[in-house]
Amino acid sequence: MEKPILNQLENDTLNTYMRFGRWKYVSVNGVPTYFYADKVMDDLLGIYTDVTPEERSRIYQERIYPADIGIVNEYTVQLQQRPTEVEYRYIHPKLGVRMVRCFGKMMKDADGSMYTVGMHLDITENVHLRYQTEQADHTLAQLTQRLYGFNLTLDLFTGEYRLIEGSGMDEAMEIIRKHVDYKVIVSVLVKTIHPDYKEEYLNNFSFDSIKKKANKLGYIGSMEFPVRYSENERYKWHEITLFMDADEHGEPIANILGRDVTEAHEKADTEAQLAIEREASKSKTNFLFNMSHDIRTPMNAIIGFTELLQKHLDNKELATAYLQKIQTSNAFLLSLINNVLEMARIESGKAVIEENMFDAKMFNNTLFDVFEAQMKQKGITFIRSIDVEHKSVYCDGTKLREVFLNILSNALKYTPSGGTVTMSTIELKGDDPTYALYQTTITDTGIGMSADFLPHLFEEFTRERSSTESRIIGTGLGMAIVKRLVELMNGSIAVRSKVGEGTTFIITIPHRIANEEIVVETKTEKNELDGQQLKGKRILLAEDNELNSEIAITILQEYGFVVDHAIDGQMCLNMMNESDEGYYDLILMDIQMPKMDGYTATRHIRNLPSERKAAIPIVAMTANAFDEDKRNALEAGMNGHLAKPIEIPVLIATLSDILT
Repeated sequence: MEKPILNQLENDTLNTYMRFGRWKYVSVNGVPTYFYADKVMDDLLGIYTDVTPEERSRIYQERIYPADIGIVNEYTVQLQQRPTEVEYRYIHPKLGVRMVRCFGKMMKDADGSMYTVGMHLDITENVHLRYQTEQADHTLAQLTQRLYGFNLTLDLFTGEYRLIEGSGMDEAMEIIRKHVDYKVIVSVLVKTIHPDYKEEYLNNFSFDSIKKKANKLGYIGSMEFPVRYSENERYKWHEITLFMDADEHGEPIANILGRDVTEAHEKADTEAQLAIEREASKSKTNFLFNMSHDIRTPMNAIIGFTELLQKHLDNKELATAYLQKIQTSNAFLLSLINNVLEMARIESGKAVIEENMFDAKMFNNTLFDVFEAQMKQKGITFIRSIDVEHKSVYCDGTKLREVFLNILSNALKYTPSGGTVTMSTIELKGDDPTYALYQTTITDTGIGMSADFLPHLFEEFTRERSSTESRIIGTGLGMAIVKRLVELMNGSIAVRSKVGEGTTFIITIPHRIANEEIVVETKTEKNELDGQQLKGKRILLAEDNELNSEIAITILQEYGFVVDHAIDGQMCLNMMNESDEGYYDLILMDIQMPKMDGYTATRHIRNLPSERKAAIPIVAMTANAFDEDKRNALEAGMNGHLAKPIEIPVLIATLSDILT
């Protein structure tokens, strides 16, 4: 079929490189009828065979995401008046729901007839990336608000800065917000400082002074000084800390952190106590800097490899490699956030032990399977053994898994190629015959730790080397979490290490012995996943976030589910009321939604007059991932709980357990 020449857009090289699809629409009696497209445009539309312009128009109209048809129609009306653009969702036959941006304008033919030309661009990855970046920025803002008065990131090349506001420095923040130039901010703030400290402050924190330190990385220094913002108030003590970093292009960036330390000064009865307060403050400062740096590290990888992926979509081998690296960076970014949240839960006393049946040998096999391929890829010999009398016990498998994953991950990270990691579990004689005392020893031949650092290994926010120095990223919270979890399970942990020779962890935890008859009965009740039985099941998804709903719908449809979407709890309740009995097989319910939250919607559904509707299975699918959130979901009448980000195997297994 002959393609028309689109004279208005002729840069084919640019269009192919950027994946711009070119199109031309001719209307008949005001109705878009003849739809012409180049090869790139047909690829983006998922049209892989020759079609007539009328067929292309019909296919395109049918694949516009139903909820966005109104947006596209409004765009068509606006095109009659001026060149314009629109973003909407399109259902690609192979790629699922995609977000696209469309540019267009009206043109006039030689005979005076009007038609529309434009360009079409798939921006799905950019939208997802924007969402991930916003999530990372939100996490850093929460950390700043918890620990500091402000976090100011200063670009030493342009002089521009980005500010995250915390708490406790209201007067200083008022000054900073009034001025856009960092030099002006310094000149105003210095007037509030006690005269004896002004010169030192300028020597350390003026713009020119900071620029002179641009060739360094990491912690530069901190300073405490008295300030007052009016003649009528007493002096307060503020602390400013400077870190140097670089962006993804290698350009210098200064991180300036401010906090009010007046209370610490007032509470410090002796110089020794004040020194302890300052050391704790420095640890938290180092932690916040490392978090800022370590969040940017995977985000830079995600941004960079996403751009490379867009350029090399036709190279399957390269595209697969880039996707794997993006997924690895996503996983690390999530682990950073999870570690911070886990420590907050432990500190608040909300972490509790939830015991379930546990097979020690199966658990050992699972850990080995997780790390075997990674160890082999790095050239590390991974040896494991288990010798226990009672292999079936009760324990909190999730928390135990977190303990050993942290330790084995460190062994993998810090052991060079050619090294060895050994994991050995034995059962010791205990005082209580109803408990099995498991002792697991994990030894590596890695870089080891110094004798000076070992006493601080399990402290919060501490690392012997920053990620800038070691090139290994982390928050300094992992081992603190490990110790707290082991102690929560009434166990103990010991460590031996020597620089250059490696590290040994010894974890000893008592577990209540399980009745073997119960173990056998539990195993026989388990059924294998039968994906065929899930096809055609109708799910009502209650989710207010557009990206989350798009991802969930695409995943579920790929497994054969039929999905209807409610954007809040009230709409979900209305759709249940208006549907026939048995129309929906299950509800996936978000918790935090406008108009009506998931808990409230669930309670209303459970009270519907129709017994069959009231009994519909409801599964929470939410970012509220703590144990108390699971309990709240069950207490509200839900049948299960899934934590975001969604793990596809867990999602499908959960749905299979309920629906088959």
